[in-house]
Amino acid sequence: SNGAIVASISRQPPYGLDWPRDGAFFNIALELSNQSALAEQRAELYDSWQLKDPTPNEFLLGFEPPLDPDLGEVDTYPAGIWENNYYADGLVGGLIRFEIDNIGFALFMMVSHAGWAQDPTAYLERRWSSIALAAELLTRWKDSDNNLHFPAQEDDQFSYTQTLHGAITTYGSLMLAARAGELIGQTEQAVRWGE
Repeated sequence: SNGAIVASISRQPPYGLDWPRDGAFFNIALELSNQSALAEQRAELYDSWQLKDPTPNEFLLGFEPPLDPDLGEVDTYPAGIWENNYYADGLVGGLIRFEIDNIGFALFMMVSHAGWAQDPTAYLERRWSSIALAAELLTRWKDSDNNLHFPAQEDDQFSYTQTLHGAITTYGSLMLAARAGELIGQTEQAVRWGE
């Protein structure tokens, strides 16, 4: 009823949750099957699930936060992330808290709906604070030694790594977010994300 969709009807417990990474693909399927209203409802749901403020680690929920490229060691997860997966009521279901490809896919999903929205500009303006929060995080989460993303969790792995899983989704989602910024006149952010 709120737009959450389980990753699979498998009896394996983790798949009975909404995974933003899978949800990006579900939304494209919804758009292509003329269910754009449900896709927009899911974008609104993901907006509500995004961490809006830095969040401390919880003892039973996850691991130590990653090293922050700007701040060094921290005891919080940065604003702008989506958790690994969620129950329909928004309760976090997994232990992987900062999965960079998950952030990229959720950002892609939120922006891409504009291609099907009746008023793309109005839609992007409604979701802009969440889009910008995620895009700014991905932009600053950069390894100055090689210009790739700074190490983060990727593809359901607990360790903090730097592979194509994070690089491709970071690049793709930032390119799409930059195009959205251009569309609604957020030129400064669009240029920064595009670079």
